[in-house]
Amino acid sequence: MHGVQARVSPGDRPLPVLRSPALETWITGEGHCGDAARVIVLMLRSVGIDARRIYLRADPDDYFHVAVAYQLGGQTYLVDSVNSTTDFKEFVYRHRRQALAETGVPNDQFYAYSYVNWGRLPPFVEIDHTARLPGPLVTVMESPFLLLALVKTFLAAGGLVLQRRLAG
Repeated sequence: MHGVQARVSPGDRPLPVLRSPALETWITGEGHCGDAARVIVLMLRSVGIDARRIYLRADPDDYFHVAVAYQLGGQTYLVDSVNSTTDFKEFVYRHRRQALAETGVPNDQFYAYSYVNWGRLPPFVEIDHTARLPGPLVTVMESPFLLLALVKTFLAAGGLVLQRRLAG
């Protein structure tokens, strides 16, 4: 984790809608907290540790930070990605041996967390975002190119259906 934290930084890079794949983030050393979290998730998963990005909400209207939640011995632990505040880094260090459930929510750094960043959209606010996502869904969400390919496939399929209806 420390290698990713030392290597990846946002620099002057804008926040694109479709984020960079983990390999590109690692090679260029450019990325925001979500990009670095993607690298950490894939590194942990490559050695058999179940990991997912986790969105930590510090302000209900705006700020969130992306970190990584990983499973060891049936417990979920938190590791920071990059570009976080000094207070949050100290918080993670103080609680590094505590499971997320033992850390307590709300706490002095975040009032809520979510495995999906849909909390700002009104229809999704009432969904339990603390439920862990299934592995295949995580794979899709952690791969921007796979996600884009799925969107294009659905759009193409929708276009074919529309074309057949118009032709028929």
